[in-house]
Amino acid sequence: QLPIWLGDINTLTTQFEKIVTDILATVDFDVDGVVFEVTNESLKTQMGANRKFHRWQIAFKENKDKAQVKVLSVTPQVGRTGKITPVAELEPTLLSGATIVRATGHHYGLVKEQGLGAGSIIELTRSGLVIPKINKVLKSAAVDIPDHCPSCGEKLQWESDFLMCVNHAICPAQVIGKMAYFFKILANNDGFGIATIKKLYEHGIRKISQI
Repeated sequence: QLPIWLGDINTLTTQFEKIVTDILATVDFDVDGVVFEVTNESLKTQMGANRKFHRWQIAFKENKDKAQVKVLSVTPQVGRTGKITPVAELEPTLLSGATIVRATGHHYGLVKEQGLGAGSIIELTRSGLVIPKINKVLKSAAVDIPDHCPSCGEKLQWESDFLMCVNHAICPAQVIGKMAYFFKILANNDGFGIATIKKLYEHGIRKISQI
């Protein structure tokens, strides 16, 4: 059974760090944080829940593990809005119990500014002990800024710090991304994952209204 602490909100706020440290010290295996929850049943009922989580519970995760990691390459990835996101391919690195092989570079403005390229060394953590995060570039390298969209070949344009593909209606990655987003977020319809959407695209489907 996992360790449990019971107390009032005043004790929690004044002794927060000690409470968390004491709880984590009682387990002899890797955990990614602790969960705080309200125990008053009437208050729990009043706070309720949404489709994803109870509003009377909240998770706390802390990043302490860091690693210096070599970047093998930076790959452009096309989002549903046309934004080109640089993805750093990394030397496999064990961090917070998981092997990390890639992390987002956020946008190409940062790539240029910090020198994020093949051969650079980065400081890596896992945001919320889940998502790989590049804290900073420790050693810069030559950068490779794409000129054309890797999905449709359209010439890319700068919009502030972001590289954009403006071929919104035809670019395969954007069309597929928009349809996948519709089913994942708006329609919430199981059975229409990215693999299914790609098959629909291969059969000439370009809009939700065609399905």
